[in-house]
Amino acid sequence: MEEVTGEKASPEEPEDYNKAKMEQLQVDMKNLFSSKEKRRVVIGNKNKIEVNTANMTLLGKLYGGKNISLQELAEELHRCWQTRGKTEIEVVSKGVYKMSFENEEEYRHVRKNGPWVIQGFIMSMKTVKHDDVLEEEHLFDLVDFWIQIYGIPKERINEENVTTVGLNLGKVKKVDLCCSSEFNKPVAQVRVRLDIKERLLKSIELCNRRREVIPKNL
Repeated sequence: MEEVTGEKASPEEPEDYNKAKMEQLQVDMKNLFSSKEKRRVVIGNKNKIEVNTANMTLLGKLYGGKNISLQELAEELHRCWQTRGKTEIEVVSKGVYKMSFENEEEYRHVRKNGPWVIQGFIMSMKTVKHDDVLEEEHLFDLVDFWIQIYGIPKERINEENVTTVGLNLGKVKKVDLCCSSEFNKPVAQVRVRLDIKERLLKSIELCNRRREVIPKNL
């Protein structure tokens, strides 16, 4: 008969051995799917608070440091806009106001026909989708102006010439070649985006192909 000598294995050893193997397997799996490379990710965006666009909200910034009460401002805006629907105006920060309109036509009128002049000071209007836009007040500095061009001969009032004039002032947004009956002589209009902090040109000179100056005024 064959005789086997040696110490009898402890019944706990297989369990400890299996536990150690399992822990090592978990470490190996973690190393397999985890890279040692470190990456830096910038998460600079803040949570954005949605503004209900159904309220038809605009933001306005009054330039020039004019000290005007909210009631006085509301009365001035009402006279300028000729609004009939309910319009709520509140102070957001110094010189910046939020306007909520009840009437959609009046909202579009105010938005499209700005900027507005309040007691000799310009109010720049902007639409807003998120409250955090208020942190970027420089956005108010770029304003779309309608500029009337007088003195151009009627036969030279065309989109190319009017656009050329507008490009010498800023970024052209729209051209209007229809001479309104309210003007007594040929007038063209160009809507130009300008930096409100820069000085505006009072007039510029146009020349024909013979280099002759065509007198006109903006």
